[in-house]
Amino acid sequence: MKKIIILILFVAYYNSYVAQESTEIKKQIDMSSFGFGLGLDYGGIGINYTTYLQKNIGLFGGIGYSLFEASFNVGLKGRLISKGNPPTINPFFTGMYGKNSFVYIKNATEFNKSFKGISVGGGLDIYLGFAEKVILIT
Repeated sequence: MKKIIILILFVAYYNSYVAQESTEIKKQIDMSSFGFGLGLDYGGIGINYTTYLQKNIGLFGGIGYSLFEASFNVGLKGRLISKGNPPTINPFFTGMYGKNSFVYIKNATEFNKSFKGISVGGGLDIYLGFAEKVILIT
């Protein structure tokens, strides 16, 4: 537990340090994000936090509830930053480990089962205007 707390503090410190470095393109690109949502990277229906160690590579974790139990996912997100300023569409790729499928049988809960493993995916981060609103299409 102590190692996890130290790791979280290190990532938070590193994130604030990187945020202090400023170039024009970095002002427009998110260095961390937090959100509520639905999907594997949210652990089902849950929350997700992503922090970028540099502009193209990020770490993320999600905790949520899916069908009949709590679940989690952790992984890496790699994104390709477009040349526009501000960048508008950025393709990304993810690799994660955690809960990725479930079997749920109504009125036969003894057969309910969840599965853990590696999942890969991809999508687009679409930035709208100058606001920090993002639509994720995965």
